[in-house]
Amino acid sequence: MIHQCPINIECEVNEILNYDPNEGIIGRVVKSYAIPHCLTGGKLDWRKVHPILWDTGGDFNYYKLGERLSIEKSK
Repeated sequence: MIHQCPINIECEVNEILNYDPNEGIIGRVVKSYAIPHCLTGGKLDWRKVHPILWDTGGDFNYYKLGERLSIEKSK
């Protein structure tokens, strides 16, 4: 468990696919955990989690909910 992380997901690996040089992992969620202050009505509230997401679908940028983040790349 990562105690500094507001959400933890325990997974069971079913299969590892080799896509040289990468791998794809197929699995199932066994259990999920969340810090109580990240819940609203017993359900996860993403606005309270403040996730940072990385888009690998083409533009390879970082986002927070509803907003693209500007991150300078080192030279």
